[in-house]
Amino acid sequence: MSKYKLLIDTNVFLLLYEGVDIFEELSRTLEGSVELYTLDSVINEIRRLASTRSGKKGMGARMLLNWNILSKVKVLKTDCRGCSADEAILRFATENPEYIVVTMDSELRKRLKDKSVKVLTRWRSRGRFSQG
Repeated sequence: MSKYKLLIDTNVFLLLYEGVDIFEELSRTLEGSVELYTLDSVINEIRRLASTRSGKKGMGARMLLNWNILSKVKVLKTDCRGCSADEAILRFATENPEYIVVTMDSELRKRLKDKSVKVLTRWRSRGRFSQG
């Protein structure tokens, strides 16, 4: 049985606010055991989004923090001070090829693929995760 290390981006966590059980979907998508990770930069981005007063992303971020959903993932520390979450993910995934990045950000997905990083994305039209 394979073991997969998945590195989750902010926009995938926000799917929970839309009612998508990303944990169940990711487990079902990959045959094998799944370990979920994110970066401290992603957590910081979620906190910044949660501090915004309105909007779907702000409400979703507050829900993530209030429901403590992030306790289901291991947070990895980076030394990428001042980097955006996307830049931190790109650096980390390039240096740690055993991780599969899970994102819905098309620009990040393209940059990761250019560096030969494995990527999963959730296609809204298909309603499921698959290699992006």
